[in-house]
Amino acid sequence: HLGTNLPQKYTGKGVIVGVVDNGIDFQHIAFRDAAGKSRIKAAMTMTMDTTNKEYYYTCFLPEEIENLTTIASDATHGTHTANIAAGGFMNNVYYGVAPEADLVLCDLINPSTTAICRSVDFIAHYADSVNMPAVVNLSLGIINGPHDGTGDVERFCSEITKKFPHCILCFSAGNEGGKNISTQITFANDGDSVPQAQLLVINPNN
Repeated sequence: HLGTNLPQKYTGKGVIVGVVDNGIDFQHIAFRDAAGKSRIKAAMTMTMDTTNKEYYYTCFLPEEIENLTTIASDATHGTHTANIAAGGFMNNVYYGVAPEADLVLCDLINPSTTAICRSVDFIAHYADSVNMPAVVNLSLGIINGPHDGTGDVERFCSEITKKFPHCILCFSAGNEGGKNISTQITFANDGDSVPQAQLLVINPNN
């Protein structure tokens, strides 16, 4: 923030910070500038049609965001991560990494493959429309998929970063650290290899 030992200060000014998460409080004070105006330039929410049990997405522009509240009142993770990334309330010593960035927030109630891809696409296209670089945070902790770059989300995100080279995608690592979802082995001697049976264990609890 101060630019110490750097060629300039870095506060996020001129950059879009996108967040794909759930439980985003769009009216939180952290997402307003010093004049009290919302820094959220665009938003997308995901809700369910209780009649046909299908999800649908709604996009909002700044004038509509002023009346937008969270779609998951019992969840706060999205507010938490967006605040760390770009919270701008500076009346105490705690505020975000990029407090002057513009925000594009996507509030999901179900982080499905479709929802994640739609959200990333929405943020990337918005940033491109205003000719600004974007950094997108996805703190999702999802363990599904092959984990080798061939999954639908991975392939989609690879294409997005090719199409929009000024869009950087940041995925969390370790959100599931407390769950026993991996296999482990201790090697006794140099040259030991992992038994084939050990390689087949994906989740020892199942």
